[in-house]
Amino acid sequence: MNSRWSLLFFLAGLLAGFGLRLAAAPLASRSPDILYILADDLGWADVGWHGGRIRTSNLDRLAGEGMILEQFYVQPQCTPTRTALLTGRYPLRVGMHYGVVLPYSEWGLPKDAVTLPELLHRQGYRTGLVGKWHLGHHTPDLLPERRFDHVYGCYKGSLDYFTHEHPKGVPDLHRNGELVKEEGYSTFLFARESARFIASTPADQPFFLYLAFNAPHTPLQAPPEYIAKYRHLSPATRATYAAMVDAMDEAVGTVLGALEKAGRRQRTLILFSSDNGGPAPGEITDNTPLRGEKGMTYEGGIRVPAVAHWPGHIAAGAVSNQLMHAVDILPTLLEVAGAPPRSPAEIDGVSMAPALLAGRAVPRPAIPEISGPENFWNGLRDGEWKLVLPTDRVSPDGASPASRIELDRATDDPSETRDLASAGPARVAAMRAALQVWFDRTVPSQFSLSQARPPQAKGAP
Repeated sequence: MNSRWSLLFFLAGLLAGFGLRLAAAPLASRSPDILYILADDLGWADVGWHGGRIRTSNLDRLAGEGMILEQFYVQPQCTPTRTALLTGRYPLRVGMHYGVVLPYSEWGLPKDAVTLPELLHRQGYRTGLVGKWHLGHHTPDLLPERRFDHVYGCYKGSLDYFTHEHPKGVPDLHRNGELVKEEGYSTFLFARESARFIASTPADQPFFLYLAFNAPHTPLQAPPEYIAKYRHLSPATRATYAAMVDAMDEAVGTVLGALEKAGRRQRTLILFSSDNGGPAPGEITDNTPLRGEKGMTYEGGIRVPAVAHWPGHIAAGAVSNQLMHAVDILPTLLEVAGAPPRSPAEIDGVSMAPALLAGRAVPRPAIPEISGPENFWNGLRDGEWKLVLPTDRVSPDGASPASRIELDRATDDPSETRDLASAGPARVAAMRAALQVWFDRTVPSQFSLSQARPPQAKGAP
């Protein structure tokens, strides 16, 4: 009898222990919270880890405690990059590669495009967009509320930081589809809303928060006390821009504090990048040592400061030279979240989870940087090599496009000062042919400068 009871107690204990392990398993394997912070028009050398002269202590802390991504590529303008980030597809495949959504544009992200927040929502994530959308606003089905559970911010670009109007004088601050009027500097409002989103998310539910600052994009505006800190910088545009970056960094600190207060910091994967390179280097931004600026396919237009941070999962103090593009974010986050992967027919990105979590090299197909017609800024990054087709490819008489193409070794010549095209005609031909394959697959863009102004009423002159 004693031996029988001993056996029963042993089995009961074994089952109880097994049950406890089953109960604990979901907690141990729980999907992480995900915070993607996107800056707007941030220069390469305008962060501390690239030797910047602007205070970016909170971002520097993320970089020091996480992994610096030294070869992270985006598109040369914001609407295309946001398309790539949220769909995992090169914007050329959905007609979003050329130009940006203007105030009176009637086009936007195709309604049938499946986005990252929608896929994470299916995994039980609460999803939020705080900040700048800039992927369409003309009809309700183009708005971010169709994609996210919670939305607060602006639909269009170039938001006034104090009046919260776009350049045409129309209010553009919304919460879940409703116009709101709130006092304050938009950078700080976005931080406050992000903190509220974090605090209001149930502890047992993971979240995906896409914090898309409009800073430090024009208009160049900052609170006077922040501008005063950078009086030593010239010209005045540079000083105001520096103040905007400083304020954005402070806002990042507010959000990090909200994660700490909610007890979610350790379980949050944080990614940070700019949406494109800095505009007007020297006058506004600093892209040193990269060549070019926003709008170009030189490194200064498409290679941006980026960081990945996740305590206990991403090695602190690491620096990665893994080639990455914004289209890789969607498959990477799906893998980390335990979501079903998308097929290569559905996306162009490659999961970078092995590179981030284990420091392993990930084979990366060539990256097409197509941002317009063939006589516009385009290029191809293939391993260490970079093919650039600049817009100034015109013949001496200005009558027709010339065939000037530049070949650079981007890994050891980030300034792109040594054009190797004449020394490697075979490589140029192969890369040009590869780029042509992408041109042939390009969906026509709906971008038009005529959409920058209100439509004429019928019968108007």
